[in-house]
Amino acid sequence: MIPLGPLEAHGPHLPIGTDVMVSRRICEEVASNLSKEGITTLIYPPQIIGYCAYTKDFPGSISVDARTLSKVSYDMLESLARQGFKHIMIVSFHLGTCGKGRNLDHATPPSGTG
Repeated sequence: MIPLGPLEAHGPHLPIGTDVMVSRRICEEVASNLSKEGITTLIYPPQIIGYCAYTKDFPGSISVDARTLSKVSYDMLESLARQGFKHIMIVSFHLGTCGKGRNLDHATPPSGTG
């Protein structure tokens, strides 16, 4: 599992990086539940990247173009698939990153890669 999220300002009530922190926690919970079923999982270090459509001008937010996010995600998945990983999940809590698959819809490497 790859937790992913931007550095994004949400206001004074939440820290910058909330999305990636939540994504990481989701991965930990999923891994714990899968472990109870005897399934070993790997949590990759969080990838701090994202497209922030609505908050990109807020102080502290860092946004990349949606095409850049898609390309980086594709390259990560392709690299891991080439190394033999068969099941890879990108986990994002950020709507702007993968809401309805808008920005990561072309990030899946072609089958047979690796």
